[in-house]
Amino acid sequence: MRIIVDENVSDAIVNAIRAAGHELALVRNTYGNGTDDTEIESRASEDGRAVLTHDDDFLGLDPPHAPIFFMPDDSPPVARVVGAVNWLEENGVDLTDGEFFVPDGWA
Repeated sequence: MRIIVDENVSDAIVNAIRAAGHELALVRNTYGNGTDDTEIESRASEDGRAVLTHDDDFLGLDPPHAPIFFMPDDSPPVARVVGAVNWLEENGVDLTDGEFFVPDGWA
């Protein structure tokens, strides 16, 4: 799965998701520090990536938009986040315009 990781996501989560085989890019490296949320979403959509974030500004966007993987807790258990992302991919969930709450469920 192709994911762009917002600046507010811990390195532990980044490293674990990358180790699980997902293609990750970091906002700070790909789009630059301080990139506006709307630009991150727009560019993620163009690049065919989901956005992994703690920032609730990404929720409630009008379609079409990139898939949003939202972590409501600032420090969720790493294994649960990786498991949720893996589950989405393994089960072929349609990510189109979706908002997915990881690790505790999906909306």
